[in-house]
Amino acid sequence: MDRVADRLGLAKDLGATHAINTSDSTLDVVTAVRDATEGQGSTITIDTTGNMQVIRSGVEFTAFRGQMIFIGVPPPDAELNVQLIPLIQVGHVWTLH
Repeated sequence: MDRVADRLGLAKDLGATHAINTSDSTLDVVTAVRDATEGQGSTITIDTTGNMQVIRSGVEFTAFRGQMIFIGVPPPDAELNVQLIPLIQVGHVWTLH
């Protein structure tokens, strides 16, 4: 996601499977990502903005067991209020005999 067409093109050149132009202020990015991924969400989300609204959206649209990578740095006093239940993942415990 980006507002700049050249950066969206670069993302595709570097292997992004989808590029969503966010220059339309009425766009619901969570819905756009879910639609582009058949409802699953992104398996890898990379935030380079440090913008808390963008980060919050990224948390919402990242798929179960997906990864969110933070490169951008939010302000020191930034807080993220998110619902925890969707973030809790239940893993499997494997025992070798």
